[in-house]
Amino acid sequence: MALAPAEVLIEDRKSVASFLAARLGAAQGQPSRNVLHDLVVAVSVGHRRAQRALSLVFEGTEDAPLKRSILRRYAILDQALQQVESGLDEMPPPMFLDMTQSVIEAIDGGFQFAFSHIDDVRNNQPEVDDQVDTRPAKPRDPEGTSTTGWFSAALLGDEGPTGRERPAADGRKDEITRRGH
Repeated sequence: MALAPAEVLIEDRKSVASFLAARLGAAQGQPSRNVLHDLVVAVSVGHRRAQRALSLVFEGTEDAPLKRSILRRYAILDQALQQVESGLDEMPPPMFLDMTQSVIEAIDGGFQFAFSHIDDVRNNQPEVDDQVDTRPAKPRDPEGTSTTGWFSAALLGDEGPTGRERPAADGRKDEITRRGH
């Protein structure tokens, strides 16, 4: 059974939060270069997952102010990730860890925002009824537009256009051209 988008967001938020908390805890315990780099990678993963959560809301709504708000959140998350990536080489570890903590909170804020709007977006979408055919009507085929006559058995025989041999443009017959025709 597939999870509904709201439940997916809850699970994503939980897994990302625990993943980031573990990496941040490891970095605070032992701020070596490799552990800090792992934290940057974890923040990058959390960033992508939060933006994916926001995109579920963005793609499901026609509300322009909500879309603008989501785009602002995208920009905030992008800027935060850029700060983390550049801060790894420029900041001392304690300052870097403090900054990364605020970025993790911004990632969680993206999940919170998406979760707070996903049910409204889902409720405003049209329902699909399994008892009614919701597919678009088949296109009409006015007379003369069908291609079935092009492939009739009479045309595919020796008399049809595919059975004729044509001489080459300069009168040479049976010569193979560059394309093998």
